[in-house]
Amino acid sequence: MPNYTFEGLSPYDLEVLVRDLLQAEFGIRLESFANGRDRGIDLRYAQENKNSIIVQCKHYSRSTWAALRKELENEVPKVSALAPQRYILATSLPLTPDRKEWIVAAFAPYCAGPTDVFGAEDLNNLLGRHQDVERQHHKLWLTSVGVLEQILHSEVFAEQGSEIDHIRRRLNRFVSNASLRRALDILDAHHFCVITGVPGIGKTTLAEMVVIDHLNRGFECFRVWNSVAEAQKVFRTGKKQLFYYDDFLGKYDDFLGKTGLRHYDKNEDERLLRFIDDMLRSPDHRLLLTSRDYILNQAKLILEGLSRADLDPARCVVSLADYTPRIRAGILYNHLYHSGIPQLHIESLIAAKGYRQIVRHRNYSPRIIEAMTDVLNVREIAPGAYPASFLANLDDPRRLWEIAYSGHLTPAAQNALLIIATLADETRLLQAEVAFESFHRLRSKRYNQPTTPYDWNRALKELDGTFIAVGSMHADITLRFHNPSVRDFIENHLRKSARDVEDISDAAVYPEQLVRLQRILLPVLDQDWIARALQRFLQIFDAPSGIAQVTRFGDKTVWFDVRRSPVERFSAFAQLAALGRLNDVSDLVQNASNRLLSTLQHQSPRRDELVRLLEQIVVGGVPGITVAENDVRHSRSASI
Repeated sequence: MPNYTFEGLSPYDLEVLVRDLLQAEFGIRLESFANGRDRGIDLRYAQENKNSIIVQCKHYSRSTWAALRKELENEVPKVSALAPQRYILATSLPLTPDRKEWIVAAFAPYCAGPTDVFGAEDLNNLLGRHQDVERQHHKLWLTSVGVLEQILHSEVFAEQGSEIDHIRRRLNRFVSNASLRRALDILDAHHFCVITGVPGIGKTTLAEMVVIDHLNRGFECFRVWNSVAEAQKVFRTGKKQLFYYDDFLGKYDDFLGKTGLRHYDKNEDERLLRFIDDMLRSPDHRLLLTSRDYILNQAKLILEGLSRADLDPARCVVSLADYTPRIRAGILYNHLYHSGIPQLHIESLIAAKGYRQIVRHRNYSPRIIEAMTDVLNVREIAPGAYPASFLANLDDPRRLWEIAYSGHLTPAAQNALLIIATLADETRLLQAEVAFESFHRLRSKRYNQPTTPYDWNRALKELDGTFIAVGSMHADITLRFHNPSVRDFIENHLRKSARDVEDISDAAVYPEQLVRLQRILLPVLDQDWIARALQRFLQIFDAPSGIAQVTRFGDKTVWFDVRRSPVERFSAFAQLAALGRLNDVSDLVQNASNRLLSTLQHQSPRRDELVRLLEQIVVGGVPGITVAENDVRHSRSASI
C-alpha cells in the first residue's frame, strides 16, 4: 500500500485527488466547484435537486487533531443546514478510531459510520486499490520523500547547490495538464522529445516534471549543458538513462541570459541527429530537449542537419490551450498558497474577485502568475492595490516578449512583426508581403541592413507558431498574430519607438496602414508624425486598401479585396488632419480634396457616403472646409 503524507499537495490538489478516488471507488461522478465560499460543499453528488452526497476535504497534514476538530465544529451547522442524505469527510491528517468516532457523532445522522470518514491511511488504501488514479496524479508521487531524495542525488540537479529547494517550490505549485501526458507518451514512443512553446508558457517546468518522472522509474538522469559530447561520455549500454538538454539551440550571454540561436560548432547538428538515432535504437535511453519555437524555426533555416530532420512526430508543443480554466485556477491557487504572500494581499484579491479576471485574462501566462506571487515582487505593493497591479502586469505583455523580440529575432523577423501590426487582424499573405518588402527595403537603405530575396519567407518560418499563425482560406494563405498579447506588445513597442513609426509611415503602401498607426498612437500622437503621415497619405491616396474580407457565394467561402471609395479615403484623411495643429493643414486637405474631385469625375459617389462626409464637415471634422447645415439636410433628403 502507498504511504504518502500528502504534504506536497495544496488544498486544491487534495480536493482533486479525493474527487478522483471517490469517483473510482463509488462509480459515480462528483461535482467540483470553484474556489470560494463553499457553504460546506467541496464535492457533491446530487439527484433530483437534492444533496444526495456531500464531501468535504480538509488538508491538515501539517497540523494537529485539535486544529482539525475546531474546524469541524464550525462545519457542523453548515452540514445540518444542507441536510444531505450522506456526508463524507476526507482529510490528509492520520485518524485514530476514537477520532473517527467523534467525527461520526458530530455529523450524525448524515455521517453513517466510520466508513464515511477517510483519513490519510484510508486515502493511501484507496490509492492502492485504484492505481490508475495514482498514476494520473503525477504531483502526488513527484512530491514524495523518496522522489525528492532521488532529485537530491541526481546528476541533473546536483550541479546547482540549492536546486533542490527550487525544484520543491516548482513541485508544490505544479498543476498537471495535458502537456505532461503528451510529453511522456512521446518519450515512450520515440525515445526523444522536443518540448517547444512561447516564452513563459511552462516548457522548463514541464521538462523538469518529465525528468523527475523518469527518476521515479529508475532512470539515471543527466543534464547536458553545451554539447551532445557531454551525453556521449556518460552513455552506457544496458542502463536506463535520460539526457536532458534545456534550450539546446540557445546561446548564453552573461548580461542578457539566453540570447537566441547559438553558433554551433561544425557538424554539431549532425552529431545531435546521430545521438537521436542512438535513442531511437535503444530501449533503455531517452533524450529530452527544449527550445523556444522561434529559435527552433531559425535553426531549421540555418543548420543543414536539422533542416533535413523531421522532428515534428517527437515535438510536444505547450500552448495556452493546455491550461483549462480549472487548471489556470489551480495554478493561481497553488502559487498563492505556497507563496508566503501576506494574507492581506490574498484577501484583497478575493474581496475584489480579481482572481476571476486573472484566470480569464487573454494574456494569462504561468510566468506572470509566478512573478506576481513572488513575495519579493509584491512587498512594495499595498494590499488594496494588489489586484489592480496583478492585472496590470497581465495587460502589459512585455515580460513575455521583450527579450525574445529585441535579443533573439533577426531584423527581417522584427520588420515583419512591425508591418503585420499595421494590417488587418487577419490579412492575406500576398498583401502583407507587399507591405513588408517596401518597409524592409527602406530600412536596408537607411540603416545598411543586409537583405536577401528570401528574407520574407525566412521571417515567416522564424515567427510561425510563436509570434504569428499562418493559416489558409481555400487557395489563400493568411497571417495573424499567434496570441493577442503579441499584438499588445508590438503596439506598446510602437508607442515608444518613434524611429520605427517614422520608417513604417514612410514605407506604407496602403493608406489603411496609416489609419491603423493613428489608432495605435492615439494616446501619444505626435504632431510631427501627423504631418509625415498626411504627406505619405497623399502619395498613396489611390493605392489599394490592403484589406480583404471573407464572404460566401452559395456553398463556397472566398476572400475578396476591399476597395475603399475615394469618399471613404478622403474622410479617413480628414480625420487624421483634424488631429493635427498644423499651419499648412488646410493646404494638405485642399490637395486631398482635389484628388477626390478628380476621381469623382470618373465615378459617382454613393449618396450615404457623401452625406456622412458632409456631416463630418459640418461638425468641423475637415479642417479648412465648411458647409452649411442646410446643405446636409438637403443631401440627406435627396438620398432618402
